[in-house]
Amino acid sequence: MDAVELMIRHTVVGLIQANCYIVGSKRTGKAICIDPGDEVDEIMALAREMKVTISSIVSTHGHLDHLMAVRALKEETGAPFLLHEADLEIARGCRPRRCGCSGGTSSPRRSRTSSWRTTIRSTSRAPA
Repeated sequence: MDAVELMIRHTVVGLIQANCYIVGSKRTGKAICIDPGDEVDEIMALAREMKVTISSIVSTHGHLDHLMAVRALKEETGAPFLLHEADLEIARGCRPRRCGCSGGTSSPRRSRTSSWRTTIRSTSRAPA
């Protein structure tokens, strides 16, 4: 099996100054965006600089500062959004009108393959 060289880049986004990461593969050119807290343009610029395409979006937990750019980033990339089911109710409470966030989140639905949830398809797998 070939080794995969990963790139990890970090940016701080939003008024709350959330840490957002992009982890990408040099071989495949695909990446995962972790905790897109705001500023989709900044996140997309970082992905372009890394020469990767965001193929998955993950929030480590359902707090507002980790979710604010999820909807806009999904619209920009078409990537599925993954969130652990333990944070589903918190995430459902994050709506633009209620929390003032720039993009809000889509309502995640249950994944058949794990305890993670996705808004795009029910067969998506999440990292272990």
